[in-house]
Amino acid sequence: ADIVRYLSPWAFGDFSDISFGGSIYKSVVIVFIEERPYVDFVSQLRMYHRKGESDTNTADLNFISASSARAILVSAIEHQINLIDNDLSCNE
Repeated sequence: ADIVRYLSPWAFGDFSDISFGGSIYKSVVIVFIEERPYVDFVSQLRMYHRKGESDTNTADLNFISASSARAILVSAIEHQINLIDNDLSCNE
């Protein structure tokens, strides 16, 4: 939920104007995620640019730019997040 709100704050009534055009870097998203108090570290982040519901683009990008000056970059509705089990005990 924090990622969605960060990428699309105007969709939640936050006092933020809709930004037409624009771009975002993967490194900026990683920094945001790592700053959350409940996150120890990010091991991998994949970022996609899909233009419409039927787009199945699976290219992992480091930078996304809006397709035109009239376009708005928005978050996916849901993100897949996998937790890493950090159990260091040895069970032989």
